Amino acid sequence: MKTLLRLLILFIVFSVNAIGQQLTLGFKTGLDIINYKYVGSFPLDDFSPRLSYDIGVLLNYKLTNRIQIQIEPGFIEKGAQLRNINLNERITFKNGFVTTPLVFVANPISRLFIEIGPELGYLVYAKKRETNGKIYDSGDTPTNKLEFSGIFGLSYNFFDNTYLVVRYVNTFTPLYNNIIYADPGPSTTYKIFNKQFSIGLRYLFNKHNNTR
Repeated sequence: MKTLLRLLILFIVFSVNAIGQQLTLGFKTGLDIINYKYVGSFPLDDFSPRLSYDIGVLLNYKLTNRIQIQIEPGFIEKGAQLRNINLNERITFKNGFVTTPLVFVANPISRLFIEIGPELGYLVYAKKRETNGKIYDSGDTPTNKLEFSGIFGLSYNFFDNTYLVVRYVNTFTPLYNNIIYADPGPSTTYKIFNKQFSIGLRYLFNKHNNTR
């Protein structure tokens, strides 16, 4: 029994050590161009993109010499700008999301990487900044607080443990899914989705020895 217990402990220690050699911690940050896209009829002027930011940590696990998987919990402020020319108003929508991307990373050639995977986000606040510069809670409650998106991107290992990352994030679940009732006349429906283009940096604290 004691021998079996020792063997079990040795196996656990060996397994944890082997897995640990494949794990790498890091952090990321980026500059984002964010906007809304909408489907259907919408009663106001077009939305326009605005700049934002994202920040997070990551856990990278090497499956093979060419394939890795990354979990990247973080935060991003999404939204858009809405300008009403007739009323000389500009409203900035500020929607804070906690996100958890699960990214599959392929290394086809040298220092270039292809990144693709799903992202799950949760809305933690919805605010808007009006023309006077003051920030208010958004009067419109988003239909969905849980957001599902798809990620496609490229990254380049340009210096030691540092990577330049370019990504496009397309959201599949609408932030708003509303109906505008008209009396008389037909009612109209519209859906509003978040979309995001990101340029950022990623740093791994302890890069895999036999990759890149």
